[in-house]
Order: sequence, then structure tokens, then C-alpha cells
Amino acid sequence: MAGVAITQECIWQGQQIRRSIPKTRDPFINVSLLSLGHGEDGEERFWISSWNSTSGSTAVCVTESGKERVYRFTPPHNGFYSVAQEDPDTIWLCGNLSEVVRLTLSTGQMEAFPTGASSALVFKGMVLDPVNRKLFAHAYPIPNRVAFSFDYGNRRPSKVFNNVTDCLYMCSNFACGDGTYIIVAYTPRITFLHWDPRTDALEEVEFPKAFEEDTQVETKPSWVRSFIRDDENHVYIPGQGWFNPVTRSIIAGGPRPEREMVWISRIGRYAWGGEQRDHLVDIFKWDMETGKVALVCTIPDAFAGSAGISASSKIVAVNLYGMFFRYDAHTGELEETKRLSTDSVAMVDCLLRINEERLLGTPFITQAFWELNLRTGEGKDLGRAAPDFGEILQVWKIGIKVYMAAYAGGQLVEYNPDQPSNYPQNPRVVARPAGGQRPVAATQIGDVLYYSDTHKYGNLGCILTRYDTVSDHPTYKDNPVPDQVIRSMYYDQGSNALIVGTTMEADCNSCAPTSDLCYFASLDPITMDVLDTSPAPAGTKLASVCGPLGDGDYYCTVKGTFDGEEKVTYSFTLSADSLEVPELSAMNKWPSDVEKVIWAGKPGLFVLNRGTRFELWNMREPQLIQLLHDEDGVYHASVQEDSLYLLKKFELIILENCLMESE
Repeated sequence: MAGVAITQECIWQGQQIRRSIPKTRDPFINVSLLSLGHGEDGEERFWISSWNSTSGSTAVCVTESGKERVYRFTPPHNGFYSVAQEDPDTIWLCGNLSEVVRLTLSTGQMEAFPTGASSALVFKGMVLDPVNRKLFAHAYPIPNRVAFSFDYGNRRPSKVFNNVTDCLYMCSNFACGDGTYIIVAYTPRITFLHWDPRTDALEEVEFPKAFEEDTQVETKPSWVRSFIRDDENHVYIPGQGWFNPVTRSIIAGGPRPEREMVWISRIGRYAWGGEQRDHLVDIFKWDMETGKVALVCTIPDAFAGSAGISASSKIVAVNLYGMFFRYDAHTGELEETKRLSTDSVAMVDCLLRINEERLLGTPFITQAFWELNLRTGEGKDLGRAAPDFGEILQVWKIGIKVYMAAYAGGQLVEYNPDQPSNYPQNPRVVARPAGGQRPVAATQIGDVLYYSDTHKYGNLGCILTRYDTVSDHPTYKDNPVPDQVIRSMYYDQGSNALIVGTTMEADCNSCAPTSDLCYFASLDPITMDVLDTSPAPAGTKLASVCGPLGDGDYYCTVKGTFDGEEKVTYSFTLSADSLEVPELSAMNKWPSDVEKVIWAGKPGLFVLNRGTRFELWNMREPQLIQLLHDEDGVYHASVQEDSLYLLKKFELIILENCLMESE
């Protein structure tokens, strides 16, 4: 691209539509409701917070009766999956491994302190040791496993630990009763980390197994996100039994439930736990004298961590969408529900134009969607879009129907925008790829949709889904290119094949690859079997089919480490017939300012994002056709029909029909 003559440097002057992004309910996700004890008014208080990288995290301190106080943080404080309480008026928060935040509840004053660790997303499970006045957390700053000990008494880092375990994600902890703590981590397995805050000694210890083999059930990671204790300080490990944290062994005997799940609280002879059922959580009560487990209530749009049991035996919950619930913990009677004041503008993953006036958007990690009237600027939250918890990552429009593919279960839903939104009736689930997780690539052939999902964390490869929108029939192909994730795909009519590009890496690098190569491949569009493959050059981490050039040729890129230089991209032309990948020396090195290339919907035409610029190129030449837009703060761009859609934090921009005359 360097040295190419510019044909039209002047910026495109057509119609722009600018609208504010509508607010939606903030997502209270990957967190657990924490009891803060009783306040000055005598009511028990509970804490929970949301994730939002656009507006910042929203947190709520809500009482058992539903009285709320909202705390609003600003970026970079996007979320705090870990929280620990120092005293009735002070909590410590952690969402990034490099920093902890001290919050005074009464005043709202916030102070941030560096931990000495590198940056990484921290999940729930941070430890607060009140005796030595230290905090501990563990996370996965790729490619290392890192933990910190932070001296909160003196507001300074104490120690950073590197690669004590190969497990990636922290999820819970419990005190051992001797001044030490167990931190639970998982992927690729469940493990225990034993931390002594007095000496800052940290070691990995074996996950406990049942005292008797016939009482052992395989423990699921979802079962170890919270724990209950008996009166002798033994901790119940679902599937294994009662654990003595001092001797670090399962003890003989003790009550066992007739069914296992994650247990969230115990009062006397009763314990309460939760079991996930799609977007619902069933709350059960375990009678520890009889072993009987009975359903108490079902909370919508929630998971077990959304709920807590108050000292007065009430189930208090704040669900994904900021709805407060209170049930009687014994009878299951719903006593109160209210919507908390937690609406915010969130980052958007996908946009889809329904018609001239209507635009659909999918906010990050809310599993919801919104609609915006482009004429009036009025937006509305349409609620849940798909099962599970995550976000919509791929969208299509065929006829009047909208199709959306969702993380974290890879499901495909169909939505009729002419009918009221009311999941699970509208949208409705039309495909469920077993083992699917994150939709990362998509295409279509007429009325047939294709999309690729990564496998679950800790697993290589992907699953490819083919869905016929006319017959309403899905088919699946597991791991079509072995241990590779299909990250881009287009249908080539001349060869009647799907042309795809892959990466050898698992979702979020959650396990080591089995190959050091990525591939370009062709697949049969009916069976989804591989017809041919060609390896990308050594050093490639991502092989991408960016779009058609015409006559069976495709503009492709390889990104990786070449000649000792990291994160470098080269481009070349790939023929669908031969699938021949040239040597790296025969490819074109991208300028360092090119961030993204988007097919413009017509052979040979692509939109390039170069810093703040969005340029239309004819990549057959290659030649710059038109500077479309130049503006700071755009984080996402997409093309639909003849228009370019741009997203800023709080605003969307449509360059209406900017591609119409670019044949």
C-alpha cells in the first residue's frame, strides 16, 4: 500500500446519521452477591457490581428490604469481579490484577493502588486477611499465571508470584482456620493454592478426593465457586465430602446431599445451593439431617452467585439485569421484586439495520439487544436475546428475520422484528452446537447461514454450524480442521466451497496448541468436510480470508511473528482453485497503522481502518478510492449493504450509502 497514488484524498461528503447509543440494563455478571452485614438502620446489606467498559462499572449496595444506593465508577474501572470487606464501611475491589481499589461505602470515596502485578482480568475469589492486613488474587496475564499479595495496611505491594500453577482462573477461596487460606483455580482442572499471609508462602496443593471411592463424584468447576462449613470448620467440597482445611484431607462421614450443586449458604441444619438451567437458576434447600434436597424457587436471568441467604432466612438476589428479588428461604414465596437504577450505555459488539428507520444493536456481555429509531433517536432495551450469559457476536438479516449467534454457548436465535421481543418465544433458539462457545466467523449462501464457534475454554478447535433458514434445520461439524479455529470464511461459487482461514490457538489462549501452523482451507458447503488445506507461513498466529477480489481470488492476510518482529501482518492473493499460499517474501507487508480491513460487500472493495482514518480501497490494484471518514474515538466499524457503520463510546455514525457508487 505504501507509495500507491491517491485518487481522491478529499473526504466523502455524503449523508451522515449521528445518534446517541441507547442505555440498557447494566450486566451484573461473573460476580457474587456479598453480604456486608447490618447497617446503621439494622438492615442487612448486600453488594454487587456490573461490567461496563464504556460508562464504567455500576455497583449497588441493596438492603434486604430493597433500599438501594448506587455507586458509579468511570473507566478504566470497568468492573470488579472480586470484592472483599475490610470493615462495615470499607471494601476492597479488584477487576484488574495490576490494581486494587479501596472504597469507603458511606462517602463513596475511592482510592486505587498498584499491586506490582501485570495487567489481567481478575475473576471472583480475592482473599482479605484481616490479621496480616493483606489481599491476595490470582489471574492469567497471557502467557503467565500470576498472583499478588498486597499489604493493604501499608498500601503497598507485598509479593508477586509467577507460574505457581498452570491453572488459569481464580473462582473462590476459604480460610483454613490456622491463619492460612485456600484459593480455588480452574482450567485445565480444579486446583487448590495454599497461601500463608504471614510469610507470603504460596504452593499448589492437590485437589482433595473422597475418603471412600464409592462416595466420589466428579466435581464440576461450577460447584466450587462458593462453599459452606459445618460447626467444626470443615468445608464441604461438592462431589467429595467434608474437607479439613488444616490437614488438607477429606474426613470420613458427615452429611451428604442427595444431589450435588454449588452451595452458597448454611443456617443451622439447612444449606442452600443453586443449579443452572439455561438463563434460570433453581435454588434448592438441603436438609442436612435427612439429605433431602428440595426446590425452593427459580430466579430468572440469574446464576447461583446472584443470590445470597440473609441472617433472617431470606433469599436476596440481584440478577443479570439489575432486578432485585426477595424470597422466603423456606417456602420460596416471592416477597418483593423491583428494578434497580442501573441503566448505562454499554460497548456494542454488533449493529444490524432492520429497515430505513430501525437499527438493532447488541451490547457487550449483557446477552441482550436494543433497537434505535434512526429518525427520532429514541432507543429501547429489548431484553434477553439468547440463552446463557454472554453477548451476541454475529448477526444476519434474511428477509424480515434477524439471526444472532451468541457467546458463551454458541447458540443461534431467530428474531422477528415485526413481533414483540419476548425471549424465548421471540427470539427463539434454532441451533445449539454442543461444545460451542464463541462465534468468531460467519458467512451465508442464500438462505443458509454458516458460523464457527470456538470450543469451550481449555479446548482446541471449533464447531461449524450450518443452518437452513427455510427448512429450519441445523447441522454441525465438530473440529472440521483438526485443533484449528476457523476465524474467517467466504463462499466461493466457482469452486462451490467455503474458503476459510484458521488459528491454532484456543479461545483466550486457554490451552497450548498442538500445532505451530495455521491454515487456509476449502470445505464442502453441504458436509462441511475439508476438501483441501494449505499451511500459512511459519510464525503465523492468524490466517485470515478478508474477502473476495473477484474471479475466484481472495484478499488474505497472515498475522504473527516474522523475522523476530511481533504482530506483523502480510497480505496476498489466494486462488480458491489452487489454494496456493506464497512464500512470505512474495507477500506485501502491511503499514503499521493499518488496524482492520473490512470487505465492503463488492468484489475487490475494502474499507481499511488506519488510525483515525477509514479509507475505501480497490485491493485488486491496490488503489485508494476515497477517504470516507477521519475521526478519533471510533472503536468498531462494519459494513451493511452500501453504508459504513461506526461506533464511538456514546455515539454511532452511519455514512449512508457511502459505498453505493464504488463499483
